[in-house]
Amino acid sequence: MFGMVAFFNISMMILAGSFIYTARYKIHDVASYTSPDEKYELLFQQIGDADWPFGHTHARLVLKDEVGTIAKYSFDIANDGANASSDLCQVTWKAAQVEAVISGEEQNDTQYVLFFNGKTDSNQLDTNNGCAWSSRKKTDRLFEEFGPHCFTEPREGNLIEIGS
Repeated sequence: MFGMVAFFNISMMILAGSFIYTARYKIHDVASYTSPDEKYELLFQQIGDADWPFGHTHARLVLKDEVGTIAKYSFDIANDGANASSDLCQVTWKAAQVEAVISGEEQNDTQYVLFFNGKTDSNQLDTNNGCAWSSRKKTDRLFEEFGPHCFTEPREGNLIEIGS
């Protein structure tokens, strides 16, 4: 009898442990980007599952060369609880670094810079999915203040036109 109870408890602990590992720690490869000279590789990875419900997605960028890992940069993405996808990452290779811009529906774009010498840096951008965030906020504020009847199609470079 004791053996059956012990077996059941151990089985439940293994099941719970595998669930926690998958939800919090398992690395999911999202996308891989290779430098034009094929010397470097940038991996975009999700760590575990997104926080439930509608929470942050935990992710990281890993820069590698033929010898091994050069740099890692971990961060969170505010994207309404969605899993990371390659659509959220735009990569630009430069002479001494790779730059990745990460987007999320609920955050400004963030630029992560991983240098080939192992250093890292990040910059908060004034864009959201590549669009000017300040213009978007301004348009939303004007829409709330004046209503939809005050907006027309963009003309001659103007984003909005306020009606009388």
